[in-house]
Amino acid sequence: ENPQSYEAQANVRNLNLPARAPSATQERSPSWPGVQGAQVQVKMTQAGGQMQLDMGAGAALMLPGILEEPVVPINSLHAQARWQHKDGLWDVPQWSVQLNNADLNGQWQGQWHGRAKGLGMLELQGQVSQANAARVHRYLPLSLPASVRQYVRDAVVKGSYSGVEVNIKGDLDRLPFANPKEGEFRFAGRLNGVELDYVPASLMPSNSLPWPRLHELSGQLVFDRLGMKLSDASAR
Repeated sequence: ENPQSYEAQANVRNLNLPARAPSATQERSPSWPGVQGAQVQVKMTQAGGQMQLDMGAGAALMLPGILEEPVVPINSLHAQARWQHKDGLWDVPQWSVQLNNADLNGQWQGQWHGRAKGLGMLELQGQVSQANAARVHRYLPLSLPASVRQYVRDAVVKGSYSGVEVNIKGDLDRLPFANPKEGEFRFAGRLNGVELDYVPASLMPSNSLPWPRLHELSGQLVFDRLGMKLSDASAR
């Protein structure tokens, strides 16, 4: 028998919680992130609650169904969220994450609204102050076409990607919103000091001569829905 009301709180150290990967047989089945080496503080009632999560060096975040390389090593992470249960639906009116590791330094915040069916509605705004351009591909979500993710992986040899603005808004079942009316999915930032194989070996016939590599490339790199665009570029 479910109690009509309750109140609970917990403080857990060195929490290891396995992730839940999406089902291989059920389309759009939900996945849940996992953590390794986390400290979690939770307060909740039957109407909602709040959580704070902190992770330090040696910890990891697992994101199956979201990233191709699901395990994200952590140097430091601070996250907090507030949720509520209303009219039979879960709602997260406020959440935020600050993350630092060997690849990037960034922060994200937003809202998530549950629906009777599907993965719900997400509003996310983020800023990545600095990222290793050669590692950007491993943070591109699986919702982007594999061809885009693989091109970025094979083409970008080194450099930095900075001042990145991230905006995602819409029904997660329709990500990455091929129809602009369905939502927004955009990453935009500045490339600096990049070495780029404009036509990487993976796209060329075997035994063909490689294209010349671009050096000291700078420009504005934008991922917008299903596409990628480089503008205001210069190189040698």
